[in-house]
Amino acid sequence: MTAENRELCPLNGPPLRNMIDVSTAHMPDPDPYWDEVRAAEHEEGWVVFINPGLEEVWVPEWLRPLWRPAVQCDCILINFDKDADVYEELWPTWEW
Repeated sequence: MTAENRELCPLNGPPLRNMIDVSTAHMPDPDPYWDEVRAAEHEEGWVVFINPGLEEVWVPEWLRPLWRPAVQCDCILINFDKDADVYEELWPTWEW
């Protein structure tokens, strides 16, 4: 966290972490193939744990368009939630 952001943030302790929060419409099906990516199902979708050291070859092709900006922006999670927003202009979507 930059000094400027720290002044704006009421938390003076634990670091804040980025995550991408998107609709499950950005997943190819309700139980997609994760390959070597760590993911856990939750009540409304899936959470994906970002490992910036994981070679992209081990990230499923459908997930790579979201994985790349997550790594570039130092995100720690991608949350796929059925009630989250859809970003058709940024990432592929599927109907299932």
